[in-house]
Amino acid sequence: MNLTLNKQEFLHDLEKLISINSVNGNCGDVTEKAPLGKGINNAIDAFLEIGSRFGFKTKNLDGYCGYIEMGEGEEMLGIIVHTDTVEAGDGWTYPPFECTQTDDGIYGRGVIDDKGPALLALYCMKAIADSCESLSKRVRLIIGGDEEAGSWHCLNRYKKTEELPTIAFSPDADYPVVFGEKGLLRVKIYGKEKNIAPDFTFEGGKVINVVPDEATAFIDGKRLHAKGKAAHGSMPEKGDNAILKLAEEIRALYPESTFAALTSLTTPQALGIDISDDVTKISVNPSVLIADNEKCELSYDIRYPITADGEKVIENIKKAAADKGLTADIFFHETPLYVPRDSHLVKTLSQIYTERTGDTAPPVAIGGGTYAKAFKNCVAFGAMLPDEPETMHAPDEFWSWRSIDINFDIICEAIKRL
Repeated sequence: MNLTLNKQEFLHDLEKLISINSVNGNCGDVTEKAPLGKGINNAIDAFLEIGSRFGFKTKNLDGYCGYIEMGEGEEMLGIIVHTDTVEAGDGWTYPPFECTQTDDGIYGRGVIDDKGPALLALYCMKAIADSCESLSKRVRLIIGGDEEAGSWHCLNRYKKTEELPTIAFSPDADYPVVFGEKGLLRVKIYGKEKNIAPDFTFEGGKVINVVPDEATAFIDGKRLHAKGKAAHGSMPEKGDNAILKLAEEIRALYPESTFAALTSLTTPQALGIDISDDVTKISVNPSVLIADNEKCELSYDIRYPITADGEKVIENIKKAAADKGLTADIFFHETPLYVPRDSHLVKTLSQIYTERTGDTAPPVAIGGGTYAKAFKNCVAFGAMLPDEPETMHAPDEFWSWRSIDINFDIICEAIKRL
């Protein structure tokens, strides 16, 4: 039976979800009911309301996450999604917290990362339920609220009391199937400032997993400014780092400063971690820099190869910092994901992708750290098609009508076969 998407109803629900400010770390009051912020809890509840309307079982887990479940069976297929977003930032053509429709597709913060794919997966569940097709497992859409910060308090809360999926996928990355994800480090290197102007200040970047598109400094009463281009922190080569541009100018003025020493440690080579394997290589995104005439600190988003020794990477970073008289703190470490390419999960999803798109591209490994790392036997699968522009975490985040249609077919088939 061919399943169909009620696009008008889907867009109505998506408009409501996009209008909810669920920016991670900046979405309203933090309370006992809303530990991640009011906006994130509101977005989770909005998803659960749709699930209840569809007749599915729902549960809010203390404002950290929620789930929507259908079907019967001892085993469970998990679809892992998130409803928090990064900051909107500047440079938008369209209002970021409105769902703007054009001839080509839709714009808004979260339409592709990840409210749009999350809602589409729910509509796939509804289409299958309405078709009365028999499934051998329950299907549970697990909706997290803390993916973008990397802390994943949401899924940690889920795991405390809830059933783990037998098999799972997360539509929060790219096609084709993602069988491997790099290890993720969040690092802060800092030191006491010396040999800099007495009225010096520097601010650059806001979010650790985004390439900073703006940096500002004040020296001797003069304002220095640099503009760059935002991009996802896992792909720094697709952005233009404003911190690095402005830091180069300041280093030339104060080459003996702590600031100069710190901002020289912004490449894999300088950090002693220039490593790769046969499918992945290291990436370094120096993303948030705060400095004045007393101290300076730089936070990094670092993704290391899927076969690398994370502890050795950390050791080398700490040594590189110490050699400059600085201190390196590792405040988050997520080990790599690897699901064999010949596994049932990877082979099944890869086959579905090829059937629905005609693309025979093999499974891939990526730098992005998705919710797939939270569970065993789970991979990232979609929702970004290879030939579409990369707009996650960028202004004018976009999802095309063509991609929505293809994703609906793919996710429906994935649910049925898994």
